[in-house]
Amino acid sequence: MKQGQSLKAIRRFRGMTQKCLGQQLGFNEKNAGVRVGQYESIRRPNKDLRERIGQILDVNPDIFVGDTDEVLRGFFSCCLLAEEPADETGDEFFQRLQDFNSQWQKKKDQLASGDITRGEYLEWKLHWSEEPKEYEREAESE
Repeated sequence: MKQGQSLKAIRRFRGMTQKCLGQQLGFNEKNAGVRVGQYESIRRPNKDLRERIGQILDVNPDIFVGDTDEVLRGFFSCCLLAEEPADETGDEFFQRLQDFNSQWQKKKDQLASGDITRGEYLEWKLHWSEEPKEYEREAESE
């Protein structure tokens, strides 16, 4: 998914127009919608703007870092480097990855069984990185 498509999908999920979001970001009323439209299609927001968008839309601003392909390439590079024998944290990295995947699968199962709604599932996806992870809870209890 393109970065702009994520912004558009989340903005719509929140029931917000381009103009409304643009005005909350501080763009003038006349071109607020046009500016947001540009970020949904061709422009990339800088870090400060991503932070402000994240606050307004109540999402982790990292969602807006880049296109899916770029994020996946960066992620895969991290996986390859974590496997290096000189890196003692490789096993921990892959355990975290497995934990993240398990959390995701659990939510998908809850959606499929009707325990949560599609909206609740999307809300979880927008905030999943803010939840305490299993390995963090274990460390706190020790």
